[in-house]
Amino acid sequence: MVQRPMRFLGFLVFFLVSHLGVSQILRFTTHHTRFWKALPLLVTYGAIVAWLLCVLDLHGLFFWHLILTSVWFFMFGREQSKMAHAMMRDTSDDADFVRCVGELVGRSARYYVYSSFVYVAAFASTYLWLYTR
Repeated sequence: MVQRPMRFLGFLVFFLVSHLGVSQILRFTTHHTRFWKALPLLVTYGAIVAWLLCVLDLHGLFFWHLILTSVWFFMFGREQSKMAHAMMRDTSDDADFVRCVGELVGRSARYYVYSSFVYVAAFASTYLWLYTR
């Protein structure tokens, strides 16, 4: 009876720590000059998180981890989008400056989506490969 809450608490700690790590890597991959350099690190980290989920025998919580990670990425992306729109509203009236800021914000958002997808795909494919071996 006590085992189930402790297992959930362990999963929650695992999720928060793993997401803290991926959010630090995403800081590098969302910048266009570092995206391709940091991509192998992101894939490797996704594989390590999947391996740890397997080793810790949290098989029943794989889909929860996948869903929570995807929702977390979506919510953070929406937050970034709102901040970007506010920043665009508060910029100067110089059309070239606004266009330049808009392009940078759009590029960063695009790389955030790419990085999120790559992490989730690396995590899911590695976990499924380890689980079916």
